[in-house]
Amino acid sequence: MAANMNQLAIRTLQKLQVIAANESAAPEDLEKAVEKVRAAQYLLESEGLVRWTLNDVANYAEEPLVMIAAYLGASDFDQKADPAWMAQAVTMVQRAVHLVRTYTVQTEYF
Repeated sequence: MAANMNQLAIRTLQKLQVIAANESAAPEDLEKAVEKVRAAQYLLESEGLVRWTLNDVANYAEEPLVMIAAYLGASDFDQKADPAWMAQAVTMVQRAVHLVRTYTVQTEYF
């Protein structure tokens, strides 16, 4: 089951170590994190890499969205972002989107 926006925002706050795994987020922190998840989505859309909607995030895109949102929101939470998060996240999405898929095609011989 795909994560919703609040779940991705909570994971973003956890990645930034704003909250621990068993803590709940303050409403204003959660709202700011949701904004960053949306910004991450729009960033990937601008690169032509999105194959999902914000209401139906593909499983393979969850962690990259969290990484980008954490990168974008680090300064808002007085945290330091890992510079590699952005590159890793974009690479992960590019690889998933550009996977070569093979299909069996039925043929008839005369």
